[in-house]
Amino acid sequence: MKLAHSSVIVVAFAATAAHAQLNLLGVIQSAQSAIAQGTSSGKPDIPSGTALLQQAKGLAAQQVWAQKSSEAQQENAQDMATRQAQQNAFMQQQQAKDDAGQAAGDKRVRDAEEYHEKAQQESAQRAAQAATQARAACPELANKKLGLGAAMVTCKNKGMSEQQMMATFGDAPIAAQAYASAVVQDIYEDNVTSPRRGNDVSDYYDKCYRRGTPCPRPQW
Repeated sequence: MKLAHSSVIVVAFAATAAHAQLNLLGVIQSAQSAIAQGTSSGKPDIPSGTALLQQAKGLAAQQVWAQKSSEAQQENAQDMATRQAQQNAFMQQQQAKDDAGQAAGDKRVRDAEEYHEKAQQESAQRAAQAATQARAACPELANKKLGLGAAMVTCKNKGMSEQQMMATFGDAPIAAQAYASAVVQDIYEDNVTSPRRGNDVSDYYDKCYRRGTPCPRPQW
């Protein structure tokens, strides 16, 4: 297991303090022994004992410094751990907010797509219903033997309006709607009353539709 840098420093200072304490006890005992020997021999003082006491004072100061340094390192390590924990918590909160914002944005996109799709489906359903009702008003539109133009002219002659005629192919593909609209407009604008002439109109625009090219509008 690897120790953190701060932990190594704390252990080092703790060892230094313990070592200084052991040295201090040894020096004090040596100084006391030397002074006792000097006193018992009748000498007022022994320089070596004084030196040992000075050394003991130095070791005591070293012990105090080592202890304070160790405590300071422990406090710094705790402060660093606290700041790191706070930073991690902040980053987690920010990530949670970002994730929530992304989820909300994705939901809005999905909702918009679903709404658009639903609107298209409803529009297609309404167009299909209107086309079914309009075709039911003139059964000739379902008679393929007549031809599209002839069927339209027949329904027109029976009183079907241009708007009703447009509704009969409202459920067809867009390109087919454009083709059928041109046929209806020409028949009604030029007041075509002959079913045969109506097929001429539808055949003309059918060729344009199959070529995929626009055609000039003729006079019928």
